[in-house]
Amino acid sequence: MTDRTPTPPLLGRRWTNPLPVVVVGTALWAVLAIVATAVGASGAGVAAVAWAGVVVGLLGGALFAWQLRAARRGSRGAQEGLVDRRAPDPADPR
Repeated sequence: MTDRTPTPPLLGRRWTNPLPVVVVGTALWAVLAIVATAVGASGAGVAAVAWAGVVVGLLGGALFAWQLRAARRGSRGAQEGLVDRRAPDPADPR
């Protein structure tokens, strides 16, 4: 008797695309940084933390774009799972 655990279905591209999260998160940090700087909330370190959030978001977005390009061209050291090698789903609007 073989005990095989079923494999879960793959999530759609809509649920696995990190780009909207990176863009929205970085934009929110940027809004907070601008507001904190304009208000002068630097005494509590809010502005510095917000600007650090913007920098980390930009670096993360750049790293993601770099890994995505490497995965698309088939580089050996690229992160796996970024590029969907399956046939496109006709129900997926992308």
